[in-house]
Amino acid sequence: MPAYIMDILPASLSGFVAPTLQTYVLSFPPPPLLMNVRATGTQFQFEFDSWWEKPYLLGYRPSLDEGSAWTVHSGIWGDGWRMTVTVTNDPAAPTGFYAVEPTWGHDWP
Repeated sequence: MPAYIMDILPASLSGFVAPTLQTYVLSFPPPPLLMNVRATGTQFQFEFDSWWEKPYLLGYRPSLDEGSAWTVHSGIWGDGWRMTVTVTNDPAAPTGFYAVEPTWGHDWP
């Protein structure tokens, strides 16, 4: 899980107190766990638990070879519930790899 460290020097409301440096660690959620994964014919379906009003990207990669790049298949808007996603694969290329990535706080791989 990516974490970012930020130092904040709060402004003193009183001229008599020296401000102190405070450090905060901001963490962002990992990619969601894909559950209930199933494939039937050219249909690929899975579920994941979403965060309310948070955007996700559904990425596709034809293989895990180093030269194979992720492409964005579609965007998904989280509603705070378990979401079901159904994808229709191209019959000419029936295999591939999918990933769901939260898009707030860090970039797509």
